[in-house]
Amino acid sequence: MATVKRFRAFPQCSHPREIADVLAATWHAFPRHELVAASSDFAVRRALERGEIVKVTPHHYAHAQTATSFWTRADAVASWLGTRGILSGSTALYIAGEIAEPPRVINALIPRKTRIVEVPDWVRITHAKYSPLCDVVNGWEIVDPAMALVQAYGRLPHESRDGVVLGALARGRISREEMRRCFALMPRIKDRQLLKQLLEDSQDGAESVLERDAHRDVFGLRDFGSFIKQFDVVVGGQRYRLDMYHPGLRIAVELDGAAFHATQGHWQRDLNRDAALLAQGIVSVRFSYWDIKERPQWCRDTLRAVMAQRAKGGALAVEK
Repeated sequence: MATVKRFRAFPQCSHPREIADVLAATWHAFPRHELVAASSDFAVRRALERGEIVKVTPHHYAHAQTATSFWTRADAVASWLGTRGILSGSTALYIAGEIAEPPRVINALIPRKTRIVEVPDWVRITHAKYSPLCDVVNGWEIVDPAMALVQAYGRLPHESRDGVVLGALARGRISREEMRRCFALMPRIKDRQLLKQLLEDSQDGAESVLERDAHRDVFGLRDFGSFIKQFDVVVGGQRYRLDMYHPGLRIAVELDGAAFHATQGHWQRDLNRDAALLAQGIVSVRFSYWDIKERPQWCRDTLRAVMAQRAKGGALAVEK
């Protein structure tokens, strides 16, 4: 398991007693011998006694102000493990930008027979029998995001993990094929079957938890079998992706998650979009998150009524 060593030049220290001030200007962690070489053993000991610099991982130190931050801790773990391990799981996902909040625990993967001592309580070391797929993101050597997502899924908060997976797949930075290859490489995956089902939901057109729930729990009936999921149309030179589309009746169904339709800008864009589609004969029917979760039967009845009216209007047009 080889990793890329991330070389960092130690900040310039014009006077040995300035070691704490120099570290205050960076979030990186450094091994003690580099601190001593840049100042003196006495200066390092005095800074430690005063609590100005602290130990982050065995032999690695940082300024007290930054020592508990995600980036300082991740940097310390990456430097501490060196070629013995690699950042993985939710740690790799955060570095890759696939999750919004930094994890409280730094995850690292090491070979099965590698022995690590003095592991801090905020570090989770996983021994792997397989060779991980690796990637470099902004200079960080991490487990490939697809594999990191498979590793992390079972430990992510249950209320958000499905959205993390579907969002990553929808953005296209991670593919279903890449994740399935990880299934073949990794013998033990927490909540493997639930994750496999999510990949099937994504392949069936779900790009968010709301769409997954709508397709599976609300509109997954024969009545709505003619709707195409995630259908692209071009109107006035503008491309729109419709959550569900009935080409015969020209009905677009939009599923409005609160997080993406709450601002004035999003609301105005939705109005403009609906008007542009209607000008081309496509009527939009919008259901909110609350509609889908709290009154699914109302959603079905409403869509059936719109379908009936559009079918009736089409029949009258033919008769004329």
